[in-house]
Amino acid sequence: MNPNWAQGKIIFSDIDGTFLGIDGARAEKNYEAVASFIQAGGLFTFNSGRMHLDGVVPEFERIVNAPQVLSNGALIRTVNGEILREEFLDNQIAQSIISMLSQVFSPDETGYECFMDETGERCYKVFFWAKPEQTVQMHRMVYERYGDEISYFYSCPSIIEFMKKGASKGHALRFVKRMYEEQGIPLTAYAIGDYQNDIEMLKCADVACCPANASDEVKSICRQILCHHSEGAVADLIEHIKGGV
Repeated sequence: MNPNWAQGKIIFSDIDGTFLGIDGARAEKNYEAVASFIQAGGLFTFNSGRMHLDGVVPEFERIVNAPQVLSNGALIRTVNGEILREEFLDNQIAQSIISMLSQVFSPDETGYECFMDETGERCYKVFFWAKPEQTVQMHRMVYERYGDEISYFYSCPSIIEFMKKGASKGHALRFVKRMYEEQGIPLTAYAIGDYQNDIEMLKCADVACCPANASDEVKSICRQILCHHSEGAVADLIEHIKGGV
Protein backbone atom coordinates (compact mmCIF):
# COMPACT_ATOMS: atom_id res chain seq x y z
CA MET A 1 0.00 0.00 0.00
CA ASN A 2 1.15 3.53 -0.76
CA PRO A 3 2.53 4.92 2.55
CA ASN A 4 1.02 8.32 1.64
CA TRP A 5 -2.45 6.95 0.87
CA ALA A 6 -4.10 9.73 2.94
CA GLN A 7 -2.16 12.63 1.48
CA GLY A 8 -4.33 15.35 -0.07
CA LYS A 9 -7.36 14.27 1.95
CA ILE A 10 -9.18 15.90 4.85
CA ILE A 11 -11.93 14.41 7.03
CA PHE A 12 -14.54 16.58 8.75
CA SER A 13 -16.33 14.56 11.43
CA ASP A 14 -19.37 15.32 13.52
CA ILE A 15 -19.00 14.26 17.18
CA ASP A 16 -22.24 13.09 18.81
CA GLY A 17 -23.79 10.12 17.08
CA THR A 18 -20.80 9.92 14.76
CA PHE A 19 -17.31 9.93 16.31
CA LEU A 20 -18.31 9.07 19.87
CA GLY A 21 -20.08 5.89 20.88
CA ILE A 22 -23.44 5.54 22.59
CA ASP A 23 -23.93 8.04 25.44
CA GLY A 24 -20.66 9.72 24.47
CA ALA A 25 -18.53 6.64 25.07
CA ARG A 26 -14.91 6.86 23.97
CA ALA A 27 -14.40 5.09 20.64
CA GLU A 28 -10.81 3.84 20.79
CA LYS A 29 -11.14 2.25 17.36
CA ASN A 30 -11.71 5.70 15.86
CA TYR A 31 -8.70 7.20 17.66
CA GLU A 32 -6.40 4.49 16.32
CA ALA A 33 -7.74 4.83 12.78
CA VAL A 34 -7.41 8.63 12.77
CA ALA A 35 -3.84 8.36 14.08
CA SER A 36 -2.96 6.08 11.16
CA PHE A 37 -4.71 8.43 8.73
CA ILE A 38 -2.67 11.38 9.98
CA GLN A 39 0.55 9.35 9.89
CA ALA A 40 -0.16 8.61 6.23
CA GLY A 41 -0.41 12.33 5.45
CA GLY A 42 -4.11 13.04 6.02
CA LEU A 43 -5.82 15.94 7.79
CA PHE A 44 -8.53 15.35 10.38
CA THR A 45 -10.80 17.68 12.29
CA PHE A 46 -14.20 17.96 13.93
CA ASN A 47 -17.12 19.90 12.47
CA SER A 48 -19.47 20.09 15.41
CA GLY A 49 -22.27 21.97 17.09
CA ARG A 50 -20.19 21.84 20.25
CA MET A 51 -18.42 24.93 21.54
CA HIS A 52 -15.35 23.13 22.93
CA LEU A 53 -13.66 19.80 22.28
CA ASP A 54 -11.92 19.42 25.63
CA GLY A 55 -14.07 17.44 28.02
CA VAL A 56 -16.05 16.03 25.08
CA VAL A 57 -13.37 14.30 23.02
CA PRO A 58 -10.60 13.22 25.43
CA GLU A 59 -7.09 13.83 24.11
CA PHE A 60 -8.46 15.44 20.95
CA GLU A 61 -5.12 17.23 20.49
CA ARG A 62 -3.46 14.03 19.33
CA ILE A 63 -5.90 13.43 16.49
CA VAL A 64 -6.88 16.93 15.31
CA ASN A 65 -4.36 18.47 12.90
CA ALA A 66 -6.61 20.86 10.94
CA PRO A 67 -8.75 23.85 11.97
CA GLN A 68 -11.60 23.01 14.35
CA VAL A 69 -15.12 23.91 13.23
CA LEU A 70 -17.34 24.60 16.24
CA SER A 71 -20.81 25.93 17.09
CA ASN A 72 -22.21 24.57 13.80
CA GLY A 73 -19.67 26.54 11.78
CA ALA A 74 -19.99 29.89 13.57
CA LEU A 75 -16.49 29.52 15.02
CA ILE A 76 -13.37 28.23 13.27
CA ARG A 77 -10.06 28.12 15.09
CA THR A 78 -6.66 26.54 14.63
CA VAL A 79 -5.35 23.59 16.62
CA ASN A 80 -3.52 26.15 18.77
CA GLY A 81 -6.69 28.12 19.43
CA GLU A 82 -6.18 31.04 17.03
CA ILE A 83 -9.55 32.25 15.74
CA LEU A 84 -9.81 32.13 11.94
CA ARG A 85 -13.46 33.11 11.49
CA GLU A 86 -16.47 34.02 13.62
CA GLU A 87 -20.14 34.46 12.71
CA PHE A 88 -22.37 36.13 15.31
CA LEU A 89 -26.12 36.14 15.75
CA ASP A 90 -27.40 39.69 16.30
CA ASN A 91 -27.68 40.19 20.07
CA GLN A 92 -31.09 41.84 19.82
CA ILE A 93 -32.43 38.92 17.80
CA ALA A 94 -30.92 36.45 20.26
CA GLN A 95 -32.55 38.16 23.23
CA SER A 96 -35.84 38.46 21.36
CA ILE A 97 -35.88 34.72 20.66
CA ILE A 98 -35.10 33.90 24.28
CA SER A 99 -37.78 36.27 25.56
CA MET A 100 -40.42 35.06 23.12
CA LEU A 101 -39.91 31.34 23.70
CA SER A 102 -39.41 31.66 27.47
CA GLN A 103 -42.83 33.30 27.75
CA VAL A 104 -44.53 30.39 26.01
CA PHE A 105 -42.65 27.31 27.20
CA SER A 106 -42.29 26.34 30.86
CA PRO A 107 -38.73 26.26 32.26
CA ASP A 108 -39.72 23.00 33.94
CA GLU A 109 -39.96 21.38 30.51
CA THR A 110 -37.48 23.31 28.38
CA GLY A 111 -34.21 25.19 28.64
CA TYR A 112 -31.83 27.25 26.56
CA GLU A 113 -28.21 28.31 26.27
CA CYS A 114 -26.27 30.96 24.36
CA PHE A 115 -22.83 30.13 23.03
CA MET A 116 -20.85 33.33 23.59
CA ASP A 117 -17.42 34.51 22.47
CA GLU A 118 -14.55 34.97 24.91
CA THR A 119 -15.69 38.49 25.79
CA GLY A 120 -19.14 37.25 26.74
CA GLU A 121 -20.64 40.02 24.61
CA ARG A 122 -21.33 38.34 21.25
CA CYS A 123 -23.45 35.28 20.57
CA TYR A 124 -22.56 32.46 18.18
CA LYS A 125 -25.91 30.73 18.57
CA VAL A 126 -28.93 30.24 20.81
CA PHE A 127 -30.33 26.79 21.29
CA PHE A 128 -33.34 25.41 23.12
CA TRP A 129 -33.92 21.87 24.26
CA ALA A 130 -37.43 20.51 24.71
CA LYS A 131 -39.71 17.70 23.61
CA PRO A 132 -39.54 17.13 19.83
CA GLU A 133 -43.04 18.45 19.28
CA GLN A 134 -42.08 21.60 21.21
CA THR A 135 -38.92 22.26 19.18
CA VAL A 136 -41.03 22.09 16.03
CA GLN A 137 -43.38 24.66 17.53
CA MET A 138 -40.40 26.84 18.53
CA HIS A 139 -39.07 26.67 15.00
CA ARG A 140 -42.44 27.75 13.63
CA MET A 141 -42.76 30.66 16.06
CA VAL A 142 -39.30 32.06 15.40
CA TYR A 143 -39.66 31.61 11.65
CA GLU A 144 -42.92 33.55 11.69
CA ARG A 145 -41.05 36.49 13.20
CA TYR A 146 -37.66 36.31 11.48
CA GLY A 147 -38.22 34.17 8.41
CA ASP A 148 -35.01 33.69 6.45
CA GLU A 149 -33.15 36.42 8.34
CA ILE A 150 -31.49 33.72 10.45
CA SER A 151 -30.51 30.05 10.12
CA TYR A 152 -32.27 27.16 11.87
CA PHE A 153 -30.80 23.76 12.68
CA TYR A 154 -31.77 20.63 14.58
CA SER A 155 -28.85 18.74 16.12
CA CYS A 156 -31.34 16.11 17.34
CA PRO A 157 -35.15 16.03 17.57
CA SER A 158 -35.08 17.68 20.99
CA ILE A 159 -32.68 20.56 20.22
CA ILE A 160 -33.43 23.53 17.93
CA GLU A 161 -30.65 26.05 17.19
CA PHE A 162 -30.80 29.62 15.91
CA MET A 163 -27.79 31.20 14.19
CA LYS A 164 -26.71 34.03 11.93
CA LYS A 165 -27.92 33.67 8.37
CA GLY A 166 -25.26 31.89 6.32
CA ALA A 167 -23.40 30.35 9.25
CA SER A 168 -23.31 26.57 8.85
CA LYS A 169 -21.06 23.55 8.95
CA GLY A 170 -21.07 23.56 5.16
CA HIS A 171 -19.86 27.14 4.78
CA ALA A 172 -17.16 26.40 7.34
CA LEU A 173 -16.00 23.33 5.42
CA ARG A 174 -15.65 25.41 2.26
CA PHE A 175 -13.73 28.09 4.20
CA VAL A 176 -11.20 25.58 5.54
CA LYS A 177 -10.78 23.85 2.19
CA ARG A 178 -10.28 27.20 0.42
CA MET A 179 -7.72 28.23 3.06
CA TYR A 180 -5.56 25.22 2.18
CA GLU A 181 -6.05 25.75 -1.55
CA GLU A 182 -4.77 29.32 -1.20
CA GLN A 183 -1.63 27.81 0.34
CA GLY A 184 -1.22 25.55 -2.68
CA ILE A 185 -2.65 22.47 -0.95
CA PRO A 186 -5.68 21.13 -2.86
CA LEU A 187 -7.71 18.69 -0.80
CA THR A 188 -10.42 16.10 -1.25
CA ALA A 189 -12.89 16.72 1.58
CA TYR A 190 -14.64 13.80 3.24
CA ALA A 191 -17.48 14.55 5.67
CA ILE A 192 -19.29 12.25 8.07
CA GLY A 193 -22.35 13.18 10.10
CA ASP A 194 -25.68 11.82 11.24
CA TYR A 195 -28.34 14.53 11.58
CA GLN A 196 -30.02 17.59 10.06
CA ASN A 197 -27.36 20.11 11.13
CA ASP A 198 -24.79 18.01 9.19
CA ILE A 199 -26.62 18.17 5.87
CA GLU A 200 -24.96 21.33 4.50
CA MET A 201 -21.55 19.97 5.49
CA LEU A 202 -22.27 16.72 3.68
CA LYS A 203 -23.51 18.53 0.58
CA CYS A 204 -20.38 20.70 0.47
CA ALA A 205 -17.98 17.77 0.85
CA ASP A 206 -16.43 15.95 -2.09
CA VAL A 207 -17.42 12.65 -0.47
CA ALA A 208 -20.38 12.51 1.93
CA CYS A 209 -20.65 9.62 4.38
CA CYS A 210 -22.76 8.76 7.41
CA PRO A 211 -23.05 6.10 10.11
CA ALA A 212 -25.82 3.52 9.89
CA ASN A 213 -27.68 5.30 12.70
CA ALA A 214 -28.03 8.51 10.62
CA SER A 215 -31.43 9.93 9.80
CA ASP A 216 -33.06 8.89 6.53
CA GLU A 217 -32.69 12.45 5.23
CA VAL A 218 -28.94 12.28 5.79
CA LYS A 219 -28.62 8.81 4.30
CA SER A 220 -30.34 9.99 1.12
CA ILE A 221 -27.49 12.38 0.28
CA CYS A 222 -24.52 10.20 1.26
CA ARG A 223 -22.34 8.22 -1.09
CA GLN A 224 -21.30 5.79 1.63
CA ILE A 225 -23.34 4.47 4.57
CA LEU A 226 -20.95 3.11 7.16
CA CYS A 227 -21.32 1.00 10.29
CA HIS A 228 -23.21 2.19 13.38
CA HIS A 229 -21.42 4.93 15.34
CA SER A 230 -21.09 2.57 18.32
CA GLU A 231 -18.98 0.27 16.13
CA GLY A 232 -16.49 2.91 14.95
CA ALA A 233 -17.98 4.67 11.93
CA VAL A 234 -15.00 7.02 11.47
CA ALA A 235 -12.64 4.04 11.48
CA ASP A 236 -14.90 2.42 8.88
CA LEU A 237 -14.67 5.55 6.73
CA ILE A 238 -10.89 5.49 6.92
CA GLU A 239 -10.84 1.86 5.83
CA HIS A 240 -12.93 2.84 2.80
CA ILE A 241 -10.49 5.67 2.02
CA LYS A 242 -7.65 3.16 2.11
CA GLY A 243 -9.63 1.10 -0.37
CA GLY A 244 -9.92 4.03 -2.76
CA VAL A 245 -13.33 5.55 -1.99
